[in-house]
Amino acid sequence: MASFLVWPRRRASSKVRLARSSQRSWVTAMRCSTALMRRFPPGFSRWRLGSSRPSPEETSSGAVPLKRATVWAWGSNALGQLGDGTTVDRHSPVKAQGLDQVVSVAAGYVHSAAVRADGSVWTWGYNGFGQLGDGTTADRALPGPVAALAGAAAVASGYHHVVAALADGTVAAWGHNGFGQVGDGSTTDRHAPVAVGLASVSAVTAGGFGSLAARTDATVATWGYNAYGQLGHATTADAHAPTAAP
Repeated sequence: MASFLVWPRRRASSKVRLARSSQRSWVTAMRCSTALMRRFPPGFSRWRLGSSRPSPEETSSGAVPLKRATVWAWGSNALGQLGDGTTVDRHSPVKAQGLDQVVSVAAGYVHSAAVRADGSVWTWGYNGFGQLGDGTTADRALPGPVAALAGAAAVASGYHHVVAALADGTVAAWGHNGFGQVGDGSTTDRHAPVAVGLASVSAVTAGGFGSLAARTDATVATWGYNAYGQLGHATTADAHAPTAAP
């Protein structure tokens, strides 16, 4: 696994954007997401969710100039998941190459993903299940775009799958799908993004083999692996498509 910083290189903001991969529970994932959002300065989330540029007020209040918002990572790098173009483990932060204007990052088990301000998603690392979303299963040690996807606002990663919340309130997902965690109604791995049948989504997160989306009406939908009842459906049956959690 790897740890990430979205680093503004600007001391005046005085806040480091830290996101860690966590697959232990929905609670851990949601707490991580909430803490991360609270650390962003006023206006940042509005910009991330679709406005074309920050207002002067947002910039003066401490919002990070996105052209400087780069990604730094460290830890295991056997499959290129740090994004520095090598497979050498790093014991201190190194810069993921070719990325700026980053607004969201996520770490899977041995892959990584980021969303840029233009709505594009970039991925790197292990790709055995198609989790890089580039239509192949070839690993990549440098970030590359998910060409079939546009308009992303945020991204989350499970062990080997990725879920993206789009600015229009819909969801796309790809990668390992053995338990239905991609959410397209099948258990077929997806090497490129597929639509998940949801609308009015405000946030997404992912566990090891499951996914969760929160909607603007305050309801939650979950799907994927459910042997311990983690989907909240009052059963232990896996769900291959989003299902409302009571």
